[in-house]
Amino acid sequence: MSKLGKTIVLMMLTISVGFHWTLLQSIAWVGMVVNYSQSSPIKEALRKTFDGQHPCQICHLVASGKKSERKGQTQAPAKKMELFLVAPPRFVFTPEKVALVGWQPRLNARLLDSPPKPPPRLV
Repeated sequence: MSKLGKTIVLMMLTISVGFHWTLLQSIAWVGMVVNYSQSSPIKEALRKTFDGQHPCQICHLVASGKKSERKGQTQAPAKKMELFLVAPPRFVFTPEKVALVGWQPRLNARLLDSPPKPPPRLV
């Protein structure tokens, strides 16, 4: 896929999940902090930015955009999906006796022997 195609797909995916509103809101908050910090301390600028009482034009734009998107999304009545078995089970196998067999690992006798001394040499 070309670089342009990937960029278009990424933009469409971003818009479809509503990330553009988050991006715009973040830009608005940065601008508000910068604007408010010019006339007041940074602590006061942050409080004014996030208290919801001093929205900027971009904040109003984002709020109205989100509201109009929610109005456009009509909820379709959910269809009830009925799940059923195609054929009921006919036989159920239950063993009457279960044999419990104890298993103990057998060690290879060669592994228990110590290595030959002196070690074998290749000729």
